[in-house]
Amino acid sequence: MKLETVITDDDEMVIFLHKISVVESGLCEKPVIAYNGSQAFQYIATHANDSFLILLDLNMPEMDGWQFLDAIQKIKDTRIYVVVVTSSVDARDRKKAYTYPQVIDYVEKPLSIENCLQIKNHVTALT
Repeated sequence: MKLETVITDDDEMVIFLHKISVVESGLCEKPVIAYNGSQAFQYIATHANDSFLILLDLNMPEMDGWQFLDAIQKIKDTRIYVVVVTSSVDARDRKKAYTYPQVIDYVEKPLSIENCLQIKNHVTALT
């Protein structure tokens, strides 16, 4: 199953680095970029019935990662896997993230090629 990968972060440098890791690992050839949760949500909503891998930062303007996770609970008939990619090392954030059924992993920034290979294996096992 092919998953559309959406890198969701408000930092241009982080997006640049994550895009390199995603492409070079073979996780996705052309990831979609969203600068906040609202853009990611709108993209998913306009591509209903597709399958998505969302690489999600938690701290963003307009709609943060938590608000995005709350919003996707209402989306039906779309397979969404989320990897939280954040600078937060707070154990409470990690624990909270895993309360959402779509969250399959929690990675501290920056995302590496090795992280992407692990994510790729994890998603392959789920699909």
